[in-house]
Amino acid sequence: MKNAAKKMVSVLLSAIMAGSFATASFAAGVKYGDTDLNAQINSADALAVLLHATDKESLTGDKLKAADVNGDGVINSSDALEILLYAVGKIDKFSVEKSVVTATDKELLSTYAEALKKARDEKPSYRIKSDSTIKDVDAKVSDPLGLLKLGGSSAAEMEVQMKDEMLDQSSTYQTIVRQKTSESSANLPAECKLTDPSVLASISAVKSANGNLKITIKFKDEKNPKAGSPVCKGLGMANYDEVAAEFAESSEIEGMTVKTSLDELSYKNSYIICEIDQATGEFVNLEWNTEMYTRTTMSMVVGVTAIMTDELHTVYSDFGY
Repeated sequence: MKNAAKKMVSVLLSAIMAGSFATASFAAGVKYGDTDLNAQINSADALAVLLHATDKESLTGDKLKAADVNGDGVINSSDALEILLYAVGKIDKFSVEKSVVTATDKELLSTYAEALKKARDEKPSYRIKSDSTIKDVDAKVSDPLGLLKLGGSSAAEMEVQMKDEMLDQSSTYQTIVRQKTSESSANLPAECKLTDPSVLASISAVKSANGNLKITIKFKDEKNPKAGSPVCKGLGMANYDEVAAEFAESSEIEGMTVKTSLDELSYKNSYIICEIDQATGEFVNLEWNTEMYTRTTMSMVVGVTAIMTDELHTVYSDFGY
């Protein structure tokens, strides 16, 4: 996953060249479905879930936990529908309440780490789909000497060209990784070295319909993370110093000296969702996600500041295919 840092560098440089599960940790009395914490479950709670799912409003804390009534770790219209059905008496219990797992956060974290180690050791075959979607770009070009104008261009035109070039770098990678190959372990997530669940945003688990254990691990957002940070230890993402070094290595473009610096690196909306066969301790499927936010400054004949958010999402399925 540290290769994401290298990709960031290549995206920015090519742009320059083109332009020139259920947790019981609620506060006392909080119930599933009660997203406004008023001790009543009705259509207003369902509406709050829909507004959250469409980014119109944001649920946090116990309100967010109460919204995940099906226990899949994702807040969407399915949760809103269950709340509506509950409110009109069509159901008397939410899906998450039917499949509560009685295990501590530390036990769940250990179960995930053990399943990942087992997968890496056994080198299973699996299908993998990895998406890198550049969600947003804000490029600012300064040209106080008017050098771009001499070439028939402008700072505003270069900003548009940079944004278009960077947005075009989104990619999807799909393949089948065969058993007992070096790729099998190399393409799996990095070993999870987390042992303290208190550094995470949340850990939850439910039993799926077929009896498997489904674990959701959510990370706190991190700014300029150090090597020992949760996202780095849990997801294997590059820390600030590693990414900064990658940018600093790119010091020349077509014979021109370029000074590059990483002003900020943040990881947001980072999570792991996995399903584990409790009988064997092996993954049934696994996915992880993070949004990698960078703000960089480059200077050559003109000055450039680029802010980019790249959502990295990988799904592993059909283990033992």
